[in-house]
Amino acid sequence: MALCHFCELHGPSILFCTQAFHAADPQDVLDGKVKKNSYYPKKRSRSSSTGSASSQSGIANNPKTELCEACRSFQPGQPGFVSSDHEAHISYVSMQYPDQPQLFSIVRNACVRSLSCEVCQGREGPVFFGDDDHGYVFSYTFFIKDSKARGFQRFYSIIVVMMDRIYLLNSWPFIVKNVRTLIGELQTKAVKVYEQEQTATPQRAQRMGQEFFTKDQFFRRRGGGSTYRSMTDLTDDKNLFRYIHMTFTWVLKTGSSRIVEKVLQGPPKEETVVDLDKEEETEEGFIKVETKLKEAETETPPNEEEFLQHIPIEMANPLIVEEPCNDNGPVFTSLQDLRKVDQQFNITIFKLILGTSVPVMSETETPPNEEEFLQHIPIEMANPLIVEEPCNDNGPVFTSLQDLRKVFGSLNFHDLAHHVLIGNQIIVRSQHLNTINSLLNILKSILPNGCCKLVPFSEKYQPSWSCNFLGLPPFTGLPPHVIENEQYILLDVLSPDMCPTNSNRLCVTEDSPFHGYGINMTSSQPLPDKGPTILAKIESILDSSHFTPEVVLTYLVCLQEEWMNKVKVVYKYSRTGKRSEDEMEQLLKVLKTEESDQQLLKFWKTGLSSQYRSHLLTSNIGTQS
Repeated sequence: MALCHFCELHGPSILFCTQAFHAADPQDVLDGKVKKNSYYPKKRSRSSSTGSASSQSGIANNPKTELCEACRSFQPGQPGFVSSDHEAHISYVSMQYPDQPQLFSIVRNACVRSLSCEVCQGREGPVFFGDDDHGYVFSYTFFIKDSKARGFQRFYSIIVVMMDRIYLLNSWPFIVKNVRTLIGELQTKAVKVYEQEQTATPQRAQRMGQEFFTKDQFFRRRGGGSTYRSMTDLTDDKNLFRYIHMTFTWVLKTGSSRIVEKVLQGPPKEETVVDLDKEEETEEGFIKVETKLKEAETETPPNEEEFLQHIPIEMANPLIVEEPCNDNGPVFTSLQDLRKVDQQFNITIFKLILGTSVPVMSETETPPNEEEFLQHIPIEMANPLIVEEPCNDNGPVFTSLQDLRKVFGSLNFHDLAHHVLIGNQIIVRSQHLNTINSLLNILKSILPNGCCKLVPFSEKYQPSWSCNFLGLPPFTGLPPHVIENEQYILLDVLSPDMCPTNSNRLCVTEDSPFHGYGINMTSSQPLPDKGPTILAKIESILDSSHFTPEVVLTYLVCLQEEWMNKVKVVYKYSRTGKRSEDEMEQLLKVLKTEESDQQLLKFWKTGLSSQYRSHLLTSNIGTQS
């Protein structure tokens, strides 16, 4: 990551560069032989550390000493900056130029292109360019005010060079956001200095009053050498490059942790292909990817508190965002309290609940009384001010598949898992949202991702074609046609205050979080006595107490992949031509499936990825032609 400048005397030049150095030998890191000092290979003298990161000096001198002040970030003999991340064994080093000759050539080429031909409309903003040989470059060009420069401004760019095009493009929104923030801070500082200088000595009027320029003033506007000023002079900030080093280091470190590579053991699984089908594109045409840390998206570069020891007080003035303060202002404690204050409370509630179903009254009309109000409200809304819905409180949660089987009991778990495997809708009603989420998420682990359609909470019933896992508030009714025709299992998790009877009370120990709770299971139709083959295998591993939840999840993944391969064979065999029942039965025998597996195979076909379906269709057309 580099800061570049277009000098009127020397042309495009690299002003400041930050790069990452990893530990020399990864095996030494694993063996604990790497010293927690710095992973930059050169020797340095003075050092200082704070916490897990250290800023060290003593880096090699700048290779050039004939540069003007505008092209310098370090004076001859002045050391650069180093910050070390000891957890990741990486050092972030800032110097005038990159350390390796080959890297210097790449960054130099990117610098020239970013300040000459590769600019966006208006010459300010982000652009992308590059190739496989010279790397790919993110460039953000901008102007800095300078009262002594030609046109009263100087041209700069911040570039990020990578060899991985996909990685750089997927990091585009993150880099643009943080680089734009840094540029805004630099321009704000420069504008203050520019306005002060213009107020003291107006340069525009002075230049217009000159009758002629000398040769040097016309071409270079040297002015005795004082025209070419460094960025620290333009912003009146002596510690500017120290702050830029901290910001560049933060962007490189945080940017590298946003995206994580997944190591595939063999060819991609059906789970991975299904996840690829669900990827979304951004407005810029990039692919959204999963990040390592969700909070990395909302993180901001180092602020005043983090770098108070390193940044002078004039630099530690971040943007002030006005937002509501958590003071002791008055609050409304209830709807009755609001009604006392709001004289048009009845009209407000009436419009909110009934919408356009009832003619809206003017403010001069008499508000509806209670009887008129209730006549227009459906029977299920007879008590509109009290909405029964799960609360995200400290309700008990299921921690693993073993825990779920222990709480429900082996017989109830067998029926519940059977419904899940053959695709019947699972409906859970509870007053605790945490309980619903934990139960549905654990049941999802039994199925492939492509077969799972989850609605963790809905105020009303959702049809089975839209979700096979559904969470509802307590006492939410099901439509009559669902009760009569649909295949489902309804689970009511009864809290102790609902007074579950002894027949549905859970048989758990007193130290269990579900002690005192009850469970009521209602099924639309009875299940066959024998379940799918995979269900017996799942129950066999749960019978043993020697396996951890992680081992059980890994075993479930293996089972899912095994049976998804069988589903692919059956699907392809049925799509390659008309097959008789005898031929299909023969195939099922070869796959070692039984009659009890028919519903499972039929349901799991819906979990096949669109890529596999399109590939199969294309191959069939090619074979027939």
